[in-house]
Amino acid sequence: RTMTFDRTGSTIRRCAPLVLAVGLAAPLAGAQTTWYVDGAFPPGGSGTQAAPFDTIQAGIDAAAVNAGDVVLVAPGIYAERIDFLGKNIRVDSSSVMGGPTIDAGHAGTAVTSGGPDWGNSQVLANFFVKNGNAPRGGGLFVSGASPRIENCEFLGNQALDEGAGADVEEMGTWAWRGSG
Repeated sequence: RTMTFDRTGSTIRRCAPLVLAVGLAAPLAGAQTTWYVDGAFPPGGSGTQAAPFDTIQAGIDAAAVNAGDVVLVAPGIYAERIDFLGKNIRVDSSSVMGGPTIDAGHAGTAVTSGGPDWGNSQVLANFFVKNGNAPRGGGLFVSGASPRIENCEFLGNQALDEGAGADVEEMGTWAWRGSG
């Protein structure tokens, strides 16, 4: 398994689990909701199974801040950049094989995770993350949070300064757990 975090390339091969900062999950406050996303559906969905959102960010936007909501994403290529918006949520694939792809189109950081730090309760699982391009953290930028990254593959991300695959700042720490 390979991990590189430099200016010229970013490869984080599938390995389970990759954890940013080790901590206990925050207790859930309120009822958990599952929001559905399927890029094959037209815009304007309500996030239900029958009328899913068409973007991952719409599911994140709909999720409650600290209820432990799940954003369940159908396979496909999602041409977007996502931001957890400091929410205690899990963004996961609805498919065990052939997970969805977040393609940032070289327009900035592909995945942003910011505080407050819920202690590993921000989770991104079972995704391909590619074509992020930013000064720092092309694939993943973490500031003031400790997200958990599970079974994700980061490919073709770039950074002008540092952290092509990932950049962790402001109290975020990097910890590797599992097989290497």
